[in-house]
Amino acid sequence: MTLTGKLTRVFGLAVLFAAGCSATGTDGDGAPKEISGDAETCLTPEDLDRMSGQLVQLTNLERASVGLPPVTRVEPLDRIAADYACRMIEEGFFAHHDPATGEGPGARAARVNYRYYFVGENLAAGQTSAAEVMREWLASPEHREIILSSKWTEIGVGVRAGGIYGLYWVVEFAQPARRPAAPVESVPAAVSAVVDAEAVNPVSIAETP
Repeated sequence: MTLTGKLTRVFGLAVLFAAGCSATGTDGDGAPKEISGDAETCLTPEDLDRMSGQLVQLTNLERASVGLPPVTRVEPLDRIAADYACRMIEEGFFAHHDPATGEGPGARAARVNYRYYFVGENLAAGQTSAAEVMREWLASPEHREIILSSKWTEIGVGVRAGGIYGLYWVVEFAQPARRPAAPVESVPAAVSAVVDAEAVNPVSIAETP
């Protein structure tokens, strides 16, 4: 991988889990993608509310365009996403599974007692806006499938600054196995649907019962 600057884009990752399943997230060479050996400081972007709110709005715009209901942003998934963004920054890797603990999206949800039937995750790093992230995800069949799955009713977003790529984006999707959590208050933002997406080559894995 050739780095051209601190905000160099890396390919996003998409993953889908069903409750009770496990898998090992990998990059194209079959191993977690480690991007730095040094610990980094994880920071909260000054524009966090707008950035994360726009990503939720863009997600729901795309879902509405194909007749799907919106997903509701909830605090438990926000927390899972933000914590994992920090973990990738601080430990210098970019993958769905933490190379130190082996935890994937399902295990991270279970650790905070978030019970689910299905959970999905999209990752991105280096993009500077929610529109850029969504444009690249929509260009990828795997990411688009995650965003437009009829399984989801809840969403959480984590955006954190630091590390070699500058900004890290984590989105958790889920169908909870319980009464839905209280929604996170939405943040108004002027956004529009994304078109003319750029092509990317993401790594993805999927699990079924």
